[in-house]
Amino acid sequence: MRDDIFEIIEEFRNKGLRVKLYSNASLLDRDKCIRLKELGISQFSTTIFSLNPQINDCITCKNDSLNFILPNIALLEELCVPVQIKMPILKMNYESYEELKTFCGAHNYSFFPSPNISPKTDGDSSPLKFELAEREFAKMIRKIDAEHTKNVTGDQNAFRKEDIICHSLNNSVFINSIGDVFPCISWPVKLGNIFEKSIAEIWNTSDVLQYLRSLKKSHMKFCGKCEYSTHCTVCPGDSMMDGDMLGCSHLQKKCAKAIMGLI
Repeated sequence: MRDDIFEIIEEFRNKGLRVKLYSNASLLDRDKCIRLKELGISQFSTTIFSLNPQINDCITCKNDSLNFILPNIALLEELCVPVQIKMPILKMNYESYEELKTFCGAHNYSFFPSPNISPKTDGDSSPLKFELAEREFAKMIRKIDAEHTKNVTGDQNAFRKEDIICHSLNNSVFINSIGDVFPCISWPVKLGNIFEKSIAEIWNTSDVLQYLRSLKKSHMKFCGKCEYSTHCTVCPGDSMMDGDMLGCSHLQKKCAKAIMGLI
């Protein structure tokens, strides 16, 4: 939607930064796909809810929505631009999972499904009305977890108190459209603003960021004695949504219980 998007991407690439583009893919054409290929973006990420046109249209609230996505990602595939398909799994598209997973596998698209539906960052819980019922949620979490861990060896789930609380805090930040900097997209703790300080200064000197990076799993209030900790993904951002970044995330706890077969 910006006429200068390719200049922006080129500037980032010239500074040695990876660019992962999030888009609904509707405004792509062959020339734009070729330009993205030339710029060497690391991934083009888009969302498909279902390969059933009626279901996808119902969720996107746009008629023929797949016709704005599938031909364009096919162009990217032809040009060997890595494509990721995200699938938020809701009540309406639950049964579309297998078909979309098979489609992504056939085209060598990275597939990122998730039934985890969170409140808005302002605390509005209205999105939760779309989440799966508990039984269907548990089945889906176990299915996704089995796919994710089938090639994993070793004790990946051991809870180690000395482990850092979140690896993303050490290699990324989120910057919004007005230049405010946050630890991640779901963690509304402002670190600074790039129009007031350089990103390097914020990255290296932010007291808040330094504190967050110092946190270990041992700082979490309940994880050390929680019976679900071996299968729980500690996420202070999710915990923050429940009111305390060092507290328990009901979402992650529910995922752990599902993986363990307890729901």
